[in-house]
Amino acid sequence: MLEVVATSPQGNSRVVECFASHDTTIVLDFQKEKTTKYVYFPSGSAKLPRPQRETMCAVMDQYMLAKRITIIGHTDDRGSKRYNLTLSRKRAEAAKHAMEEVGVDTEKITIIAKGQSEPAVQGNSKEARQKNRRVEIIVE
Repeated sequence: MLEVVATSPQGNSRVVECFASHDTTIVLDFQKEKTTKYVYFPSGSAKLPRPQRETMCAVMDQYMLAKRITIIGHTDDRGSKRYNLTLSRKRAEAAKHAMEEVGVDTEKITIIAKGQSEPAVQGNSKEARQKNRRVEIIVE
């Protein structure tokens, strides 16, 4: 494995892990740079907890300057698929609403509900379920 520290024209640095061979070319396209943030929720709830709301507010300037924001709602494995799909949509809408309250243009926000279909962590332990009850906020 090769570890590369890549720096964008704006001076942003990030570590990129790459697997390289003699016939592989790696291209880093900073025109399509994305940032992903995670917001976690209590079990069965779509209410944005205060600490998570504060975390979102701390990076709100990124949301204001973004060209596009995708909010993907997720749940843990408890409950029916239909219930979890609805809950994941409500979580994504809660994050969108928090952005809207501080002036982010909602025209550039897309929400997606995934329910329990894409867990961040496999398993049904308390820790795994906590990591799966989330929204991903992808800022481009």
